[in-house]
Amino acid sequence: MSGFNMPVDDELSLRLVEPRFAEGLYTVIDTNRDHLRPWMPWADQSREQLQAWVQKTAEKFAAQTDIALSILCHGQVVGGSGLHGLDSPHHFAETGYWLAADAQGKGIVTRCLRVLLDYAFDERGLHRVQLHTLPDNARSQAVAQRLGFTREGVLRETVMHNDKHCSMVMFGLLASEWRQNRERNMR
Repeated sequence: MSGFNMPVDDELSLRLVEPRFAEGLYTVIDTNRDHLRPWMPWADQSREQLQAWVQKTAEKFAAQTDIALSILCHGQVVGGSGLHGLDSPHHFAETGYWLAADAQGKGIVTRCLRVLLDYAFDERGLHRVQLHTLPDNARSQAVAQRLGFTREGVLRETVMHNDKHCSMVMFGLLASEWRQNRERNMR
């Protein structure tokens, strides 16, 4: 398990969430709770809850069902991403992402997701990657659209968030679309 790392560029990398890095991850989340709370249902988790989640992610990585990643900028945790449901018989997975408040607006998520999507489609052989956002999360939706995801619809009142039923906007990206967009952007 140890050592799974995806370089993104000179300043960014994606590193597997592991128990030995849990405290650094907790510190970033704790510092950014007010920023994360409107979008992330897990924003108020305790140190113990985070440690339990980190342990579960290690087990899921070993079982090859999920990859939970920290986004590092110059070696410091500034956010997270991953691929979930890698064991789907339908060859798709779900992705998501979050960033600390002071890391936003720098293209960090877009750059990291490009590398993660290359991995998903080229190395894992996925046919589709999907993601969902809250309807008023314009920043997250802009990332999805920038990367070529298609807005597929709204899942009405499908999640509990901040003690109420919330709808989610679903986005999907097919491997063929990703490859076509990548080739077009390389010209």
